[in-house]
Amino acid sequence: MDKKILLLLFIISFSLGILIYASIPRTKIITTHNIILEKDLPELISESDVIVKGKVGNKFPSKWTNPNFIKGDHIRNIIQTDVNISIKEVLKGIPYNNSSLNLRTDTGKLDNVEYVSEDIPNLKYNEEVILFLSKDDSDVAKPNENYYVLTGMGQGLYIKEPYAESLYTCFYNQEEQNIIEESVFKEMITNSN
Repeated sequence: MDKKILLLLFIISFSLGILIYASIPRTKIITTHNIILEKDLPELISESDVIVKGKVGNKFPSKWTNPNFIKGDHIRNIIQTDVNISIKEVLKGIPYNNSSLNLRTDTGKLDNVEYVSEDIPNLKYNEEVILFLSKDDSDVAKPNENYYVLTGMGQGLYIKEPYAESLYTCFYNQEEQNIIEESVFKEMITNSN
């Protein structure tokens, strides 16, 4: 009799464990891989509306671009996240605000869905960066909001090297030839005008 009770308790416990495990919400991870036309530095400079040197601030809550397809089914519905960048120096153009701006990325987590991209950086708080920025002209653009997107996706992001005062590495292509001195950026931008 004791063996039957133990077996019954085991079966009930096992079944309850499976039910609990099955009820745990899972995050669906969507990874995007984009085909990007490679741009050299003069192209990035030329195609950017604004270029700034700044520091990464807070991330804002992620949002769907077309919830319930209210804009129609021809407009993508992806997750985007805005990241605040405090501006240390404007290198080109006139940003909509001189002290900070928002960078919008096609990444983020909302509900049980996470958008991840190898081509778009996950910016870290307090990271020092040089950003090549453009106004958003995509199908999910929101012209009534103040924000920029990276020119050439990850190619438009240069991250300050932690071991050197003024060296920046391109996020997209981190080979040695893409480590650039800040003064070279400034000279190239000045010469492009």
